[in-house]
Amino acid sequence: MTSDRMAINPELIRWARERAGYSIEAAETHFRDIAAWESRQKNPTYVQLEQVADRFGVPVSVLFFPAPPDVPEPSRMFRTLPEREFAALPPRMHLLVRKAQALQVSLVELTEGRNPAEQPILQAFQDRDPDPEEVRAILGVSLADQRTWADPATAFREWRDALYEAGVFVFKDTFRHSDYCGFSIYDTELPVIYVNSSRSATRQIFTLFHELGHLLHETSGLDPVPTGLMDRLPTSSRRVERRCNHFAANLLLPPSELDRLMAHQEPTESAATQIAGDLNLSREMVYRHFRDLGWITDEEYADARERWNVPPAKSGAGGNSNRTLVTYLGTQYLDMAFGAYYRNRLDESGLADALGVKPARLPKLERLLYAG
Repeated sequence: MTSDRMAINPELIRWARERAGYSIEAAETHFRDIAAWESRQKNPTYVQLEQVADRFGVPVSVLFFPAPPDVPEPSRMFRTLPEREFAALPPRMHLLVRKAQALQVSLVELTEGRNPAEQPILQAFQDRDPDPEEVRAILGVSLADQRTWADPATAFREWRDALYEAGVFVFKDTFRHSDYCGFSIYDTELPVIYVNSSRSATRQIFTLFHELGHLLHETSGLDPVPTGLMDRLPTSSRRVERRCNHFAANLLLPPSELDRLMAHQEPTESAATQIAGDLNLSREMVYRHFRDLGWITDEEYADARERWNVPPAKSGAGGNSNRTLVTYLGTQYLDMAFGAYYRNRLDESGLADALGVKPARLPKLERLLYAG
């Protein structure tokens, strides 16, 4: 099969190339015959289609569709981010958005287009603003639960599991740009949150709920750190970002709980650090709470934020690629994909495509997922 020529719709190759931002000339530096493939003069092999899918950030299975899927252009999904700002994002961010869209396409295949959650959380707030306390209740996580988690990494996994049960899919990856913490892609059935694994676990948790705020307001979003980008956004977009920040902060640390904790102490950096440690939160988020309540000045908050937002040190360790993939995709997504394979809804090639790996890695991933 690998050397056989595949008679696919050439429009799919053109769609994948253009969506990835490649001109035909640029694409020819990687695929000598791509112009011939797009003009039906030649057909690519399966191996070549795998390479095309990898280069252009789409599942290889999409290249066998009868026609290009109805997937919006990435720049049009982020309504709070002007097109010029989206275009100026680092190439790695563009690639990650395409990867997230590819995972969303795979989710459609795995779920037959229906959210597997019994009560998807986005449906609960279709016609009204989300209340943080009500959202927390739907997720089924109390402050007492939050305090029992051993550390921020455990807390992230627990929140991720709760979001999955509520119908929100969370993926991770290394953004290679610490200025960007995550983004979300809105969909009525299969919403996705993508988190920068290089940020601290407490920052990743805040990103989960900043992006959930976007999704609950029926829009895709980007969670940036640099104030320069925020300052360039239109007033309406800055308002949305502030609203999502407030939503995340009030869900993770309800105002009534903050009042209780601060009843007998001053709003110092030390107090913020103590509360953050108790609830597995970002101390910057707690300190922002202090600022928003007028307990500290903008200057005090800005000074602490600058000192605390230090990019993480780069690790020289390569790690285990299969364990990393499990962390990035999440056990729920992997279980869905293997489940479809066991039910013969996916063949081995389709399973590998859904996971973005070569078929040879599937046995190790299966053992890691089910045997631990």
